Amino acid sequence: MGTNSKAVLRLYVPMTKKPDLSEQNYVNSAGKIMSVLDEGKNVAFLTLGDPTVYSTYIYVHRIVSAAGYSTEIISGITSFCAAAARLNDSIADRIEQIRTNDIKRSRIIMDNIDITSVLNSVAGVLISLLIFAGVSFLFSLISFAVLKRHPKTYIFANLPVIIYPYAYILVALLAGQGAAVTGQSGIIDFILPVALVLLFLLIHPMCLAAVIVNFRAARINLIPAGKFANGILLVKLIHIPAFILHFILGSLGVLASVWGLGIIMFAVLIDLLTVIGSGTYTAAAITGLCRQNVINKWTGVLFGILSYIYCVDVAAAIALKVIVNKKLKSENCQE
Repeated sequence: MGTNSKAVLRLYVPMTKKPDLSEQNYVNSAGKIMSVLDEGKNVAFLTLGDPTVYSTYIYVHRIVSAAGYSTEIISGITSFCAAAARLNDSIADRIEQIRTNDIKRSRIIMDNIDITSVLNSVAGVLISLLIFAGVSFLFSLISFAVLKRHPKTYIFANLPVIIYPYAYILVALLAGQGAAVTGQSGIIDFILPVALVLLFLLIHPMCLAAVIVNFRAARINLIPAGKFANGILLVKLIHIPAFILHFILGSLGVLASVWGLGIIMFAVLIDLLTVIGSGTYTAAAITGLCRQNVINKWTGVLFGILSYIYCVDVAAAIALKVIVNKKLKSENCQE
């Protein structure tokens, strides 16, 4: 049956920026529709695209449905989906996201931003950085004072850098063990986040302090070249099992559901911070090797760069160890 024999009900719903006027038009339109429905007739509301995407219809639909009338939505094709089809391409693939943004609302949000709150947030960040720097400096002073009196404690001064990638795993295991001992599985939900935050607040200043100590020790030739080379290789080798474990965690994250992305990001972040920490430690030790004329400046720059490259850093540490050993052996033979 064609539409020519059907009665047409004209509704006045103009586009307007006045919410009250729009709402009144929706109510009036719904009233007209309900009057026809009361006559025992069916009503079809035609609209462009899909009635569930930015459609006038949905506002009228809610009023009629709330009044107790039977309603049904028949899906259509939105303009942006139709445009993609005409282009013979998709709008989003796999993990890509589709977002809509209300430009007017964004401007309103920007206009209503409290500059005082922004300044307070900035001040909070600056204060946190100052506290971080202060704690790191304090740790470095204590550690360097001990190292200067007892140079043999060199490796112990670098323990924060050495254990860094294992510290988070250790905290998680301890929290899990605590839950097993107490028999309260919910305790891990409280202990683990708190422990991780405390660890974050402590170990990062301690790692920075270790790097500062190494630079200071390199400046005054406090540590022999052999120990510098041994320390670089030791740190890199000890970190290998942690990298393997993080790779396994990341692989499991790929197989997991929503939490998988968090696991992957955590593993990647810890690996990244570990490489940065060990790389900076290596740079400090290389500074000492250069000052003792064990390697030249350009060799130091090369190995310094390689120490920040994932996996390559281990091979570079081994190569540097070989070079230093040959240099020291050559000097001993000359003597």
